[in-house]
Amino acid sequence: MKQLLAILLLISCGVKQPLPSNTHDKIDINYSYKLDENDGDYMLRAGQMCFAHNVYYCSQIKSLQDSSGRIWRSKSRIGIEVLNTSSRDMLLGFLMYVQETRDIAALDRLISYIKDNNFQLCPSSSDNRCFVTPQMYDLMRLLKGKKTIFNSYVIEALTSDTGYTLYLIGLKLLIHIRADNWYSGFQETVEILYEREKCNPLFAYLAGAKVNFRKPVESDRWLMEKSCEEAAEYDSASWSFLKEFIQ
Repeated sequence: MKQLLAILLLISCGVKQPLPSNTHDKIDINYSYKLDENDGDYMLRAGQMCFAHNVYYCSQIKSLQDSSGRIWRSKSRIGIEVLNTSSRDMLLGFLMYVQETRDIAALDRLISYIKDNNFQLCPSSSDNRCFVTPQMYDLMRLLKGKKTIFNSYVIEALTSDTGYTLYLIGLKLLIHIRADNWYSGFQETVEILYEREKCNPLFAYLAGAKVNFRKPVESDRWLMEKSCEEAAEYDSASWSFLKEFIQ
């Protein structure tokens, strides 16, 4: 039954469409947040900054891949064999780096590592976070110029918890936009994301709505990863990624 549902969903979302037109205002906040290199989510966050054309963070991502092709979540974790040295979230940051720099050789090295290591990003984890799912393989295929299979994140957008998990869907959509790979199912996904969390500036940007920023302050909190309820507790945080991407 699940397979039939997946096939029907692909059929219904398989109509390629023009890229969404965004109607945001230009953001004129002079602000740049420096990431903590030892942050456990460093690869994901640095990948976003690289995607926004920040050359420094592109070089940082490059340094987080070792000679075997394996990627590490932060500099403090390189070479230290503990649980959860990487994850699919970190892979997403790495793919944003690959798309910005066109470092396909780095992607090929990672793919070889994954194939040689039981299709895992790391040898040990507390759950399945290091397993590379078909959806993530599809993004890798996209970056290598191949046709994608998954043309919708609708079910994921409807069923995921608000906050961080929804935010990751938005990042995947940015990759599809830059690759000029936009389908009706992606547009439906955007509408769901924005409806569920109108406070999120990334979702507003994707939906073509006005992007509202409050004046940033020095903070290590990435409010775009938070739910509306969580983000309401803070004045603002590091919006540099989206600000630089929009400009």
